[in-house]
Amino acid sequence: MFLAYLTSLLVISTLIAWFEIPSLWKQKMWKEFASFLLIFLLGITLNILVGFKIPVPNPFEWIQSTFHPIHEKLLQLLHLQ
Repeated sequence: MFLAYLTSLLVISTLIAWFEIPSLWKQKMWKEFASFLLIFLLGITLNILVGFKIPVPNPFEWIQSTFHPIHEKLLQLLHLQ
């Protein structure tokens, strides 16, 4: 089952890269190429981790832990708490 998942992931990823990368390269869109590659590889990596059933942290928890102190300070500043 996992082998089929991994194979289909790699085949679909290869097809997407096959169509996207040459056009970005020919048009010399270097920033777009770099951002596409970064997001693309991050997505593939996350999918492989999920396929191996490795727990992936929820990004919402990071956002919440970052902005919660700011939220508390704003509530104090505006006298809403």
